[in-house]
Amino acid sequence: MSMTTTFLRIGFVGTMVLYLFFGAPLIARDDDKKKASKETPYSNSGDENPYLEYRLDFKKGSLEDVLDLAISSDKALFVHTTSKNCNACDYLATSLYTDTKVAAFYNENFVNYIMDVDEVQNVNFARMHDLGSRPMLVYFNAKGEIVRKEDEIADANQLIAAGNNALHLPIRTSSNRANLENMRAKYNLQFRDPDFLYNYAYMLKTFDEPYNAIVNEYIRTQRTSDMQQDKNRKFLYDFTDNLENSAIDYFIRDAGYFKTVMGGKKINDKLKSAIYNSIQTAVKERDITLFEKAKTVLENCNLPNSREFIFYIETQFYEGIRDWDNYVKVTTKYFNDYNVTDPHMLNYAAFKFAHFVEAKNKSAMKNAIKWAKESIRIDYEYYNHLTLALLYYKTEDFKLSEQLALKALKIAEIRNKTYEDNKINKSVDTADASRLIDKLRSRGLLSE
Repeated sequence: MSMTTTFLRIGFVGTMVLYLFFGAPLIARDDDKKKASKETPYSNSGDENPYLEYRLDFKKGSLEDVLDLAISSDKALFVHTTSKNCNACDYLATSLYTDTKVAAFYNENFVNYIMDVDEVQNVNFARMHDLGSRPMLVYFNAKGEIVRKEDEIADANQLIAAGNNALHLPIRTSSNRANLENMRAKYNLQFRDPDFLYNYAYMLKTFDEPYNAIVNEYIRTQRTSDMQQDKNRKFLYDFTDNLENSAIDYFIRDAGYFKTVMGGKKINDKLKSAIYNSIQTAVKERDITLFEKAKTVLENCNLPNSREFIFYIETQFYEGIRDWDNYVKVTTKYFNDYNVTDPHMLNYAAFKFAHFVEAKNKSAMKNAIKWAKESIRIDYEYYNHLTLALLYYKTEDFKLSEQLALKALKIAEIRNKTYEDNKINKSVDTADASRLIDKLRSRGLLSE
């Protein structure tokens, strides 16, 4: 008997949960700021919205900016990812974001954001979540945690259904709110029946309330052998969304079963999201213990390219807590140990060094300049020429800084002409390079 068939026999709660977390229909694939340090001449403000004519209210800025907006507004966040290689992304925009029903639903319930995964500030997130040439829709809850990803949306109804399920709207009713309050009262009176704890954990999750302690209490009522029952496997899957409860430990032990039933990619992606969510918590709370647990989980769950993923979470954590000394150490070690040939990854590290590492750290500046040059050798583009210009600015080689900024502008001019000629609704924003040149000239930094 299949896991899904067994889930349908669990009863009302099992059915409710099944709809919530697996309720989106099977659908056909469409073919396809933080303030900069005062040593840097500009801050990265984000791109212009390329879909201004469409009906969704897409916000501008960085992912960090819109996450902060969503959290402060107590709203979920909807992220549409795109890239220069993503033809299907424009299909979503032109075919679905013009729909009045889609716009009404998403503008009411979400902060909406377009993430260009080619932009330097998004490289770490994009590589961590395997974002690239296909559009990915990423849903965050009001706490800034990833709760759902979709890459198989074909029509407006499916897009709305995905948003409904991400928000738990099918079961976030006034009746269930009353049920939650009744459950809370029973729990406070020391009621600890296992079935009650099971249902209570789900109801807390439905309303985005803390549930990790209840998850742990329920698991403690079960024998180890019981955790391989279909009901409990469903529970483990649903609550492996962070590393702060013990569901993750049982889930990893039973990962072979889940991969057989649901596919390795889906399970690996779920583990990555759980780790990402906990790293965000570790950053907010400066929680070294949770950060170390994330690395331990990564080492135990046999993810593809796990060493690279560890590097991503280390740099994300150290960047998040502004520990630039450790950021330099882990980045330099990783780049020295591995033959990094991804031009965006090389540029991302150089970009961060240009912004936040002190210029007096000569070896760090030397490495960053080397990485930026290698990025340019592999991918001759505006973004890495600008990064190298910034590094030369920081190391006070002002003439070279101007030369690289001018090259960046020339490349952007060529790219924008190509986009215009081919009627591609994209452009390279050259404001940062222009500001750098203006700063060099207005401050007399280019004089002999």
